[in-house]
Amino acid sequence: LLREAAASVKLVVVDMDGTFLLPGKIFPERGNELVARLRERGIIFCPASGRQYQTLADMFSAHVEGMPIIAENGANVRRDGEPLATTTLPRETSARVVEI
Repeated sequence: LLREAAASVKLVVVDMDGTFLLPGKIFPERGNELVARLRERGIIFCPASGRQYQTLADMFSAHVEGMPIIAENGANVRRDGEPLATTTLPRETSARVVEI
């Protein structure tokens, strides 16, 4: 049953800080190998983090083409640099924050 379930996996979304990254926020030595192996099996790897999009894209530069990235606590979701979903503050709210 477990083997069948694993065979149906199409997408792996992984939190970065405290999960994928090693203590000290170090990119794991085998990180790129893991992403490559998933791709070989037709499985999409998607990092998710509170970090900014460009930081995550740089971390996975060897595999970023076609990779969806969930950044900024979900407020910015992109693939190949193109937005898939974004959440922004309304202009009025931003203006009030600046006033404070």
